[in-house]
Amino acid sequence: AGVGKSSLVSRVSNFISYQENGYLLSCKWDQNHEITPLSIIGSVFNELCEIFARDATSVQREAAFSELQNSLGNQATLLIEAVPSLSKIIPMSTQRRNAEASIMKMPRQSSSLSNICVNLAESMRFLYCNLVNILSNQLARRIVIWLDDIQWSDSTSMQLIRSLIASAEVSKYIFFICSFRDDEMKDDDLWLTSISEQTLRRVHLKNLTKEDVNTLISDTLQIFPRLSRPLASVIHHKTRGNPLFVVQLLESLRRDGYLHLNLSPCRWMWDLETISDLQISTSVLELLMKEMGKLSSELQLGLKVASCMGSYVKKSTLDIISSDVGSNLREVLLAISKKGFMDDVEDRFRFCH
Repeated sequence: AGVGKSSLVSRVSNFISYQENGYLLSCKWDQNHEITPLSIIGSVFNELCEIFARDATSVQREAAFSELQNSLGNQATLLIEAVPSLSKIIPMSTQRRNAEASIMKMPRQSSSLSNICVNLAESMRFLYCNLVNILSNQLARRIVIWLDDIQWSDSTSMQLIRSLIASAEVSKYIFFICSFRDDEMKDDDLWLTSISEQTLRRVHLKNLTKEDVNTLISDTLQIFPRLSRPLASVIHHKTRGNPLFVVQLLESLRRDGYLHLNLSPCRWMWDLETISDLQISTSVLELLMKEMGKLSSELQLGLKVASCMGSYVKKSTLDIISSDVGSNLREVLLAISKKGFMDDVEDRFRFCH
């Protein structure tokens, strides 16, 4: 944790989507929440349907309706239950008629029914792939889908992700970014390594080296690298080069007065021996909790409210809750994001860690 994967992906995905006037869709799995298969990734497809219904032209909507009807058939009803916003593209009344007609034509042998329900998970993967393929091809705009912390996803979602990434037609307009902690991936998730390098490119993030930390501190304090090197050495030793830990520790040293701005000469100063002797937690989590405890009561309230919503909270939801808690939660979480505890991502605030 704290190596910077979420921060890096957030900036890269925003750049890709904005550069090509596209869309950024994201979802994040949570280690502490019970997972209903396909529920988390289903939220991405639901958002895609919302976007299509809002931004597509009448010609694109009619073409998508026709293609979805031909591709999904009566099974679209099953998909609408998982992706409610699909009903804005395919009206439910149409699906009920198709489903009833299908039942009337269905042979009454029990074997036929069992064949239809052989593998619901495989059927859902097929439906999702067709849905993404049709809508992305009709929009013909870059769509970035960011799947965060997939090491905590359910196996059905993992297989769906594999199917989507491996599909050449889907990847024509969609750029997938999967972020995960490789030391927490399960053995049955090793299919990631089996996907062609031409389709999937792996970027492995590591902790900062001592020179990396020195460069960061030198740039931050606006001093020569030779002057910041002794401090960088101590910081690297205490944090082991974890980027989040380094940034939080520097902020903590500044707030507590161990790192201060001197007026004559005008530069940042510190007592290296005092900092070396400081008893600092070796856990990023403990340091974060300590730093959160130093926040104002209003910011702490904002964090508590956001944590009740899960890994992210939509800004529209904050606007509704703000009147009940007597505080502008949107501004509160914006201040929290500037302190590095959350990310401000389009229509929502996400926890970084």
